[in-house]
Amino acid sequence: MAPWAVEDSGVQCPLSAVLTDDVVLPGETHRLDASWDEGVAVLAGLSGPGDRIVLLPRAVHHFASGPAIGVLAVADAVGSDGFGQTLRARLFALRRVEVRSASRRGAVLVAEVGEVDEGDASEADLDRLLRLARRAARKEGLGRLPGLSPELGGKSPSQLADAVAVELGASDEARLMLLRTAKWVDRLPILEQLAKPRRTRLRAPRTPRPRSSEAADRQLPPEIRRAVENCLDEPGGAGEAPGRAAARVLRELIWESPPAQPVDLARARRLLDASHAGMADAKRAILNHLVVLEWQRQRGIPPAAGHALCLVGPPGTGKTTMAAKVAEAMGRRLERIPLGGVDDVSLVGADRAYRHSRPGEIVRRLRAARVHPAQVVWLLDEIDKAARWSDHTAIPVLLALLDPSQNNAWQDHFLDGVRIDLSGSVFMATANELEGIPSALRDRLRCVEVPGYSPAEQIQIGGAKLLPKLLSQLGAGGVVEVQQPAIASLVLDHPRTDGCRQLEQRLQVLLARALELHMDGGAAVTVDAPSAREWVPPERMSGIGFQRQSGRGALDPPVSPPIMAVDSCGGR
Repeated sequence: MAPWAVEDSGVQCPLSAVLTDDVVLPGETHRLDASWDEGVAVLAGLSGPGDRIVLLPRAVHHFASGPAIGVLAVADAVGSDGFGQTLRARLFALRRVEVRSASRRGAVLVAEVGEVDEGDASEADLDRLLRLARRAARKEGLGRLPGLSPELGGKSPSQLADAVAVELGASDEARLMLLRTAKWVDRLPILEQLAKPRRTRLRAPRTPRPRSSEAADRQLPPEIRRAVENCLDEPGGAGEAPGRAAARVLRELIWESPPAQPVDLARARRLLDASHAGMADAKRAILNHLVVLEWQRQRGIPPAAGHALCLVGPPGTGKTTMAAKVAEAMGRRLERIPLGGVDDVSLVGADRAYRHSRPGEIVRRLRAARVHPAQVVWLLDEIDKAARWSDHTAIPVLLALLDPSQNNAWQDHFLDGVRIDLSGSVFMATANELEGIPSALRDRLRCVEVPGYSPAEQIQIGGAKLLPKLLSQLGAGGVVEVQQPAIASLVLDHPRTDGCRQLEQRLQVLLARALELHMDGGAAVTVDAPSAREWVPPERMSGIGFQRQSGRGALDPPVSPPIMAVDSCGGR
């Protein structure tokens, strides 16, 4: 018995189950991502390829009464990040199973399943199935189904019936009906109905386009106009055809390059000084980068290879804010793409041949922002956490994106060969650790270290920048006053961090308690150091980590060297 085979029908085997929005038939693949709590929990329970999961349509689970029919699937490929966390899995649907009961265990749906008797049939029924298979192959212009021979080509009658349903392009309603029909003989009338020539939904007649669309298309570049016409000529099924969706995307992108905006270097200096204290080396590297970009703009020189700037430093040190100031100084839009666990399909899109395909992240951002690529600063955030240990690694895509000799003809798989010029874009990246960036990517980047803040700098930032910002957001400027010793207590009486996020969170707690006192008494509140220690208790180091101190006052003598707390929010 195969390792993923279900036990005998008399045994109820508990397996993890996943609710799917689409109806998955045996013989198809299903992609499971860690994009919601249930997916994270199910993927965390996978030990690797070969593990079994039950796929159950969501509509069946919520509305079916009694035993339901699902699909037993096996993990064909598993992708994970560098820390061993499973991020995605490709599941291959094997066969139908009877889901006798299902219950929640935390975020995971656990199903008791048993075998389904798919039945036998006569020679006449088998001939009907073979005729349907050949008719489906002719209808799609394939000549024959993969593996189809004068007999069954190694497929069981039930597997061949499901393959015919896929080739005929059955709707979700028809697929659900076919899934719930256990005996393959009972599926033949449904398949025959789908295969009738009078059903023209696989190639709907093209409707005349409104005159306004034709006038708008005339404003497009000739090659894009031809691509739109080719997309509109593609056959479609129920709902909007993928070709028409691609044509709409092409029409909504901006193809005419605007005049290049100059880089205001003096303004860039002011913005960086106003947003970040210290960091002279990092600021100088950014200004040098902007000087080169402005020099190239003035002389019409294309960007040189390897000129993308990467800010490397601990979490909370303001890397994303620096990138935002660069975009502001250049008069461009900042588009931040988090790369933690991202694969290649997320960036370049999926081919229109796949169900529910869509463009990649680059095209979706350009379409939503209604800007030309030359008006964008792309921030590839946390590039050291890009997926490298999956079947669809994003590293080759990032290499092409950062190479000016390749990104001038960027191709999204959903748009099928249409080239988009990204050479006018400015690319920046952030990372927490230089060692986490693959060497091939480091060759495309100019890495700049963004150091952490010293305690004195954190106290200065807390009083000069963070506190005024929070008071302004709360509208509590004349209500709460926080003394400098209180801010020093929030820094010195707590574990050392290189960034200012923890300090900002402690200030938020401090202001909340002060506003509570003001709402109770109506008078202005002054926060001193003892109040800060009472409302945000100091932490001390013990053998098992950092703990709250039970008493007030100064901390125990500091331990050398200082221990750096880990900020789980990611770098900015």
